[in-house]
Amino acid sequence: MIMPPREAYFSRKEKIPLYQSEGSICAEIITPYPPGIPLLAPGEEITPEIVDYLMEILQAGGYIKGLGFEGEEAVVWVVG
Repeated sequence: MIMPPREAYFSRKEKIPLYQSEGSICAEIITPYPPGIPLLAPGEEITPEIVDYLMEILQAGGYIKGLGFEGEEAVVWVVG
């Protein structure tokens, strides 16, 4: 946890591509399906391992609540 969840959630945010989000502070709850268990909460750092895991889920056809898409590119809200 890098910052309190409430502070991260209500902070100024920016949307960036998932593959460029390593080291950023997440501003949303990110929940991959399956398994349906939150992986990231607001205020947590997005690590390279988390990015790799999320990309694997997307490539396998899974759904990730909390991510957006611009065209076919996955984007994530981070503290800006």
